[in-house]
Amino acid sequence: MLCPSCKSNNVDYDDDVLVCQSCGTVLEDSTFQHSDFTSTSQNIAYFSGTKKAQTGKHKAAKESVDKIAAYFNIPDDLVIKAKQLIQQHSGEITNRCNMELALLAVYLVARDWLSTWSIDDFIENFPVPVDRAKLQRIQFVFAQESMVYKNVQFESSQNELERFLDVIIPYLRKQFAGSPKITKPTSIQLKQRTKALTSLGDEYLLNTGRKLRPTIIAAAIISYASIIISNTKTKSPRKMNIYQGLRLGVFRKCCIFSRRYLRLRLDEYTDFLLACAQNIPWIKDPKSKHVQYYLKDILDLYGKKEGKEPSLKLTDDQYSISVLKKGTETAKEREAMIQSAQQLVDNNNQPADHTSLVYCLYNLIRMGYKKEHIITWSEKTIRGTADSLCFREKYGTPLNTALDLDRDELDENDMLDSEIDLYMK
Repeated sequence: MLCPSCKSNNVDYDDDVLVCQSCGTVLEDSTFQHSDFTSTSQNIAYFSGTKKAQTGKHKAAKESVDKIAAYFNIPDDLVIKAKQLIQQHSGEITNRCNMELALLAVYLVARDWLSTWSIDDFIENFPVPVDRAKLQRIQFVFAQESMVYKNVQFESSQNELERFLDVIIPYLRKQFAGSPKITKPTSIQLKQRTKALTSLGDEYLLNTGRKLRPTIIAAAIISYASIIISNTKTKSPRKMNIYQGLRLGVFRKCCIFSRRYLRLRLDEYTDFLLACAQNIPWIKDPKSKHVQYYLKDILDLYGKKEGKEPSLKLTDDQYSISVLKKGTETAKEREAMIQSAQQLVDNNNQPADHTSLVYCLYNLIRMGYKKEHIITWSEKTIRGTADSLCFREKYGTPLNTALDLDRDELDENDMLDSEIDLYMK
């Protein structure tokens, strides 16, 4: 049977309705049996009521649901719910991203059954590449229809922290050469301290651009070590090393990131806590491997409580994340180079190395650029502009030089009146 609309033979039954799988035209339905497609009032009413439900049936997406469910061992009743969810929203969703639609539908219906997994877990553990941008657009359609799915794609850090800590508690016990059983009071204390530590890290941009789960693991390890110390009845004369007895590899069962990345996050947190400890007067000779001993004091002094400002704060000189620190160091180096180039211009001298950045800055200052013009430029921009102006100075004609001197500020988008007149003639 051929479709009268697109002449395709890809016609099949979908939910007891004969539908063209290529264009979505309904060919046979119990409530619509007319052979002609005239614009009668009955037909118009029928199409107005059923267009949303009968277009975009997503047969391929429903087939993908079966494959995804088999891969993740999802129960059959949830598979049926996932297909019903796709059917419910089929009118608003394009049929060009069936895999992403199927994966999101499976996740939505399996959230309670697989409570320890987020949508990122499904994506990262799925053997087929998934387009996150397409998945996010589909999630937006679901969110428009129901508030239940409003925060599916990006769950709040608060909920993720609580949920993920429950997942990693068994693996925390394996750290530090084996630890005693984590009781319920200890678990509550661990969550409170980990939450406070990550919140403090947020205040100093420590978590900016970083993955949430490695951050939670790093903060939980330090918090758990501090709890072990406070709960130990017999004090050992030898201090516990935060890095000794770590088994970061066990976290691969709940976090896809490597041991190297987890160690990197742990190092970033220990460096931050060390900077905090160095600013507390009564802590003598603090070390990064012993930060768990200072954690309680740090949280009390640097953390916000009931909206009040903390007792202590770190300045930018005392601590900055690596990106800001590198930017500050680069700015200081650039400013020193500009001062050196300015002195050479004032003394009517030239840099010895004509390939250095100072030589480029020297040429720019010599040609009239001020410090405020070039202080924010990248090295590539400085070299490119200086080379271009030097080339024009060496090989340019008197006319070009005169035109440049007429400009208040060099801008390639500007044209002088004399230049415009030249083109108008």
